[in-house]
Amino acid sequence: MKIYGKRLDVIRELVRAGGTNAEIAAALDMPPTSVAWHIRGACSTAGVEGRVALALWAIRDGLADVHEGEKPAMSLLVGRQLDVAEALGLTGGCNKSIARTLGVSVGRVEELMTQIWQRLGLTNRLQVAVWAIKAGLA
Repeated sequence: MKIYGKRLDVIRELVRAGGTNAEIAAALDMPPTSVAWHIRGACSTAGVEGRVALALWAIRDGLADVHEGEKPAMSLLVGRQLDVAEALGLTGGCNKSIARTLGVSVGRVEELMTQIWQRLGLTNRLQVAVWAIKAGLA
């Protein structure tokens, strides 16, 4: 599976910033519709569904590096927050999947995800997954 050119640029920016299509488009000076097209194509090539799964695939396949800079402080999260971040970083799964894995309710996973975003100052699942990888959880 070869990914190169603009599609590779889109994936790397997705992993680097974890932003929306509009944010990625602004960073790469391209229309948001092109970003969406490249993400859909990359998902198809990688055989994954969704932005988080695509980012995890790209990191594991060596297309994007997240190990630049300092390792984040794991002390910012506690208990089940760490478990949820780890599960997201390992699988990129939805809340329902994470809940099944951890033996808790979907509502509890949603609460924990909100706590994680607040404690880490992040805004989406992709950023949490990348944080978990940088922290060595996943």
